[in-house]
Amino acid sequence: MSGSVSQATLEAVETPRRLEQRDEQEVWNISPELREALLEALAPTRPESPAKMSYEEFLARADEDTLAEWVDGEMIMTSPASDRHQDLVGFLDNILRPYCEEHELGVVRGVLAD
Repeated sequence: MSGSVSQATLEAVETPRRLEQRDEQEVWNISPELREALLEALAPTRPESPAKMSYEEFLARADEDTLAEWVDGEMIMTSPASDRHQDLVGFLDNILRPYCEEHELGVVRGVLAD
């Protein structure tokens, strides 16, 4: 069978072409109303943009323990530092603090984790 194309291969190639030429309703055998409802349900949606807030509203909603920033009238939530981040901060603190003390370069202040 080397060099020849099987009938199944030809049908596999021709079937999509034939389907493209047919009316969509006939291909899917659904009513126009159902098709419209499905397309609407499957359509990508855009997330609604959050309402703008004043700085005073931001302060009222975000206490000192809230990890958030106020940017252009929107509250942007930030994630807490990861374990890897905390490990790197500890590593740098352990290197820089003794060095700065030994050479009287100043004080290294670390951020305490909760």
